Amino acid sequence: MGIANRIEKLKSSLFSVEPFVCAERASLVTEAYQKYEHEPVCVKRAKALNHYLTNMGIYVAPGELIVGNQTGAPGGVPVFPETQASWLSTQLDHISERKFHRLDVSDAVKAQLRSILPFWKGKTPLDRGPGLLPEETRAVYDMNPPVISPNLTIKNSAGHVVPNYEMVIRRGFKHILEDAKNRAAELDRTLPESLPAAQFYRAFIIVCDAVMTLAQRYAKECHKLSKMENDPTRASELESMAQICERVPAHPASNFHEAVQSFWFAHLVVMLEGDGLAVSPGRLDQYLYPYYKSDLSNEVTNTDDARELIENLWIKFNQVRQLPDVPPVGQYTAAFTMAQNVIVGGQQSNGKDATNELSYLFLQIERHIRCPQPALSVRLHSRTPEKLIRETVETIRRGGGKPAAFYDDAVIPSLMNNGVTLEDARDYAIVGCVEPTPNGNCFGWTNAAMFNLARCLELSIFRGDQTHSENIEPEKVELPGTFAEFLDSFKKQVAFYVEHMCVILNTWDRIQSELVPLPFLSTMVDGCLACGTDVVKGGAKYNFTGPQGAGIANVADSLAAIKTGVFDEQFISFEALKDALRHDFPDQRIQQYLINKLPKYGNDDDSVDCFAEEIAAHYCNCIRKNKNPRNGCFRPGLYTVAAHVALGKAVGALPDGRKKSEPLADGVSPAHGRDRNGITALAKSASKIDHVLAGNGTNLNPRLHPQLLEDREGRLAFQTFLRALAELKILHAQFNVVTSKELKEAQYDPERYKDLLVRVSGYSAFFVDLNTDLQDDIIARTEHMV
Repeated sequence: MGIANRIEKLKSSLFSVEPFVCAERASLVTEAYQKYEHEPVCVKRAKALNHYLTNMGIYVAPGELIVGNQTGAPGGVPVFPETQASWLSTQLDHISERKFHRLDVSDAVKAQLRSILPFWKGKTPLDRGPGLLPEETRAVYDMNPPVISPNLTIKNSAGHVVPNYEMVIRRGFKHILEDAKNRAAELDRTLPESLPAAQFYRAFIIVCDAVMTLAQRYAKECHKLSKMENDPTRASELESMAQICERVPAHPASNFHEAVQSFWFAHLVVMLEGDGLAVSPGRLDQYLYPYYKSDLSNEVTNTDDARELIENLWIKFNQVRQLPDVPPVGQYTAAFTMAQNVIVGGQQSNGKDATNELSYLFLQIERHIRCPQPALSVRLHSRTPEKLIRETVETIRRGGGKPAAFYDDAVIPSLMNNGVTLEDARDYAIVGCVEPTPNGNCFGWTNAAMFNLARCLELSIFRGDQTHSENIEPEKVELPGTFAEFLDSFKKQVAFYVEHMCVILNTWDRIQSELVPLPFLSTMVDGCLACGTDVVKGGAKYNFTGPQGAGIANVADSLAAIKTGVFDEQFISFEALKDALRHDFPDQRIQQYLINKLPKYGNDDDSVDCFAEEIAAHYCNCIRKNKNPRNGCFRPGLYTVAAHVALGKAVGALPDGRKKSEPLADGVSPAHGRDRNGITALAKSASKIDHVLAGNGTNLNPRLHPQLLEDREGRLAFQTFLRALAELKILHAQFNVVTSKELKEAQYDPERYKDLLVRVSGYSAFFVDLNTDLQDDIIARTEHMV
């Protein structure tokens, strides 16, 4: 069988299987929790993981070269009762009826889960966390509609991390385990502070053994299958795969195939330990390259064989899925994305360009495979080779929204602004959608919460007299006599809710560390072994908490509208504006004035861009002064995943002309259709925001007409544009290259367009898998020609 044909069969089988809920993990983990009920929680978690990896079903798919799966059958999605039980019990009968995020659930699985879930009542973070909030903060948490949406980080275990996979590939778990044993032996057990460290090392040793046990099980399975295989070529492959699994990840990888397999075992087990999203491979082109280069030099492999291994890996990324809570989590992470971010290019820790042959190979493979996972990104800087820029543009123009571009000129200073050393900052990767992180040594809680800036503005306008909401607010103030008074009251609203958000997130942080430690992940985050502390308790070298501000463009446009329309031109009184907003613009003349006659962010107009800059800075500075329980700081971001659609439903009509419940603007992008002066003006507006302050990530998300990149001249112009974004100190940009016509046709005839990949907001998904609101949101984005 040819390589291309085999890869196509693997890809076809990936999407031909109906995903289903698998109760195996839930059953085995519950057994372990019951058996080891009186063990320290970190040890209990370690033994539960070991029990699962020792007893879970395993299989090797026909033709695959990399082994390791979430469940014992293709399409299985595991259940994590330790975090999901409280909401799963209410949704179990509806999961198979969903239009989106649908999973098959058999009657047998329902019965099995119903027998398991009662054990977990009152034991999940979601059960325990809200009751720990102070009374005033609990009132803010319970607001409906809310300002703060913080449940992404309490309905799942912690994720959003780039583990140190390079260390695993280079050293192997046997050596890592020996280090832990030595650390444990050196403890002075007479000291009271040594007790948690001793428990941690005990758990650490158990999980190292567990991952090696899983690999040995796959080695035996491959060996068994090789004996049964009639095709001598495939039999030889299976025997070679058995030998690889016997060696890695226990021992250091000695060749490219071993390095890829070692990575996959480590990556997979992180996601079997916890259900946190966005466990990201990071700089895969950097830490696999020495093995690739050595194998090519020694003629152990060739480029075609290496390509097939990486294409296998790309398909494996898409086999990993999570059981989503709908609502509300599914509104923010549509189409089963796991946000496994691979980034290429960038710099070495000494500042030299890091681009290598794998950087180009990964971009080429992305053009071939074209699946939602991994989330592929590229790092650009002033010394990036022109060839990498060309390959990036060539990949972008094929559609799918990949790769996203990240700019070292903004990212590295933003990391250093949060205490990261220059050497570590130069080695950054991207976690999840758009969040920069030090590589292998950081626990950043990067998608900690969504903060609805537009909802804050609404509260400032109405002082709590909106009939559809129960509002908590810092103070009651008379109607503003000047615009400066109004702006000041709005900033007080933001500061008030930020304070309560940080209380909520620190409470979630504490309860996660008490209930859901992650000893296996801790084996691969630098700092944990040395200090004997789990990653969720603060063991990492760097610790952040990263909440996102949403609706910055709507707020900027609205403030410009209030300043100009109410106070400067006096087109409308403040009371009349409130009345128009309360009734969702019954007078179209008022709405059209607000939309068409007043300045809009995204057009390089300082009179409105100044408000985006000012409010973004205010939000970021309110966030940055707070500390988290892991001895780290809060790090703000300005991106929305897909939450701008859901968050828009919580906000009434706004002074920018947006009607009630319509989507908010996406990240630092303009409100849809308001950027009328071209993509260069859009970029210049976005550059006025201080991206260094928003170090947890920003999201600039333009849509391009494919005609723009059809000819060589257009592609060269776009290459120049990509380099210009670095000079503008933009942190991140991503591009959909698709017409409105094609998107509307896909809505009408989804079967014809089932392979249409689009960028949602920080991640890519098949367009037909998105709900209608998200589809409409993508269609509504300005289609730039120049």
